[in-house]
Amino acid sequence: MTFLEMYNLSNLLLDKAGTAYFLESEFDSFCNIAYNDWIEREYEKLEQSQEHTVKLKPLYGSFRKLGSDVINFSTDVLNFRYLIRFNGKFNDVCGGVTTVLTSNINKALNNNIDVLNIDPFNKPIAREPLYIQTIESGIVVFKVYPFPNEINMTYIKEPQIINSAGSPSTVFEMPNYIAEEIVQLCVKKQDVNIGNFNKVQFDQNEIVQRNGVFE
Repeated sequence: MTFLEMYNLSNLLLDKAGTAYFLESEFDSFCNIAYNDWIEREYEKLEQSQEHTVKLKPLYGSFRKLGSDVINFSTDVLNFRYLIRFNGKFNDVCGGVTTVLTSNINKALNNNIDVLNIDPFNKPIAREPLYIQTIESGIVVFKVYPFPNEINMTYIKEPQIINSAGSPSTVFEMPNYIAEEIVQLCVKKQDVNIGNFNKVQFDQNEIVQRNGVFE
């Protein structure tokens, strides 16, 4: 479904509800809010059922990096929104024999990794690696411990910006049935906005009449 088709669908739904149409630019503002709300809702329910995983799959991105313990979100991953899975390959030395393990990388409970490295009971190891999240010059950075051979990440990407006013023929990145769901959410927001406006206008008129301005 194109952005223009989404806009036309919103007009159709608004017409059925007896509500005035919105300009394309106004629709875009409401629809982008609705889209982001939809993503938040589906992400919160991601672990509840396969249905929500399937819905979000078009927004999944993947990243792989060799020979580095750092992911920089200004150069490595530009469109990151939420982390789904994070794992890596690590050298595990036992009895003088080195093997390569693939382990899930969990977030450290605090950012004081120096303490974790000193504490033998909490020191990150190949079987239980950790990462810390820091902000460096306003940029999010993940640092992995111990040093990995390879790191792999699955994440939810930042969504497409809906722009029916400037790019009406652009195809929306989600399937049509989700596009319809998002337009319905958008129309609800538009309808509520009009309802609030009408209520304010009614209240203002009532106040004016009560104060004797109208005879």
